[in-house]
Amino acid sequence: MPKQSTHIARSKKFITSIFVLLIFIFPLVVSLRWMHDVMGATGASDPRKVYGLDEVARFKDPSCVVNTEGLKPFDEPLITITFDDGWESIYAQGFETLEKHCVKSTQYILGSHFDDPTYMSKKQAHSMEQAGHEIASHTMTHPNLTKLSPDSVTWELGEADRVLTQEFGEMRDFASPQGATNDMVLTEIKKYYRSHRNTASDPAELEDVDINLRETFDRYNINAYTVRSTTTLEDIRGLVDYTIKRKGWLVLTYHQIDDSDSPWAVTKETLAEHLQIIRESGVRTPVLGQVIDAIMAKAQGRM
Repeated sequence: MPKQSTHIARSKKFITSIFVLLIFIFPLVVSLRWMHDVMGATGASDPRKVYGLDEVARFKDPSCVVNTEGLKPFDEPLITITFDDGWESIYAQGFETLEKHCVKSTQYILGSHFDDPTYMSKKQAHSMEQAGHEIASHTMTHPNLTKLSPDSVTWELGEADRVLTQEFGEMRDFASPQGATNDMVLTEIKKYYRSHRNTASDPAELEDVDINLRETFDRYNINAYTVRSTTTLEDIRGLVDYTIKRKGWLVLTYHQIDDSDSPWAVTKETLAEHLQIIRESGVRTPVLGQVIDAIMAKAQGRM
C-alpha cells in the first residue's frame, strides 16, 4: 500500500477512535454536571428540608390572623421578632412555631453561608420569604466590623448587599454582628442600608433604652434585646408589659432554635412559650421593615 494511503487510513482510524470515545465521554460529563448541580459540590444530597407552601399552610393556627395594616408606631405598642445569622435550626425548629403563632419574622442572614449545612440554604430562606418573613442583611462573613479596616468594612457591607439583593431583592435593613459599630462603621452602613439594629437592650433593669420610643428613636440605632438560653419567661413578660405601658416598639433577637449548649440557643418549646406570651398580650407583631416603612411615611407626612 502506498505511504499516502497508509497515512490516510491511520488518520481515519484515529478520527473514528476519537469519535467513539466522545460518544462514551459526553454522557458521563453531562451526568457528572447534573450530579454537581443537584447534589452539590460535596457530592452528597442536601439534607436540609424545604417545606412546600401546602405544608406551611398546615402549620398555621386557623384562629389567628396577621394584621399589619395601618401601623401606628409609638401610638400603639408593637413587637418585632428578629433572628440573626440564618441558622438552619431557625428553619427546621423555629419556622413551624412562628407560623403556628401567626408571627412573621425578620431574618438577618449572611451572604456567604448558604452552602454550609448548619445554616439555611437559599431554598429555605426563599421558603420563609414566600411565607411572609423578611430577609435582611447581616454582612458576608459575620466579623466584628469595628475591628476591620475601612476597605474590609466596605466589602462586608457592599458585597452582602449585592449578593443578597441578587437573590432576594432589595436589602434595606441591616444588623451588625454582635451589634458592634463605631462612627466609621455607621458611616458605611448608611451608604448601603436605611436602618441598623443593635443588641443593646437588657431587661434586668427595664429602662426606656431597652425599647424604641418616639422621643429617642434612631433608625440607625434600633434597640433590640438578644434572647439567650438564660432568658426567663419573666424577662419576656417584663419587656412586653413595659412596651405596652410606654407604647413602644420592642425588638427581640433570637439565634439558634435547638437544645445545644450555645448561650444563644433556645429550644423550640421555649420559643413557643415566648410567642404565646406575645400573642396573649394582643400586641401586633409586624416585621422590622414594615415598622420602618410606617415611621418614615409619617415623618414624610404621608400618614
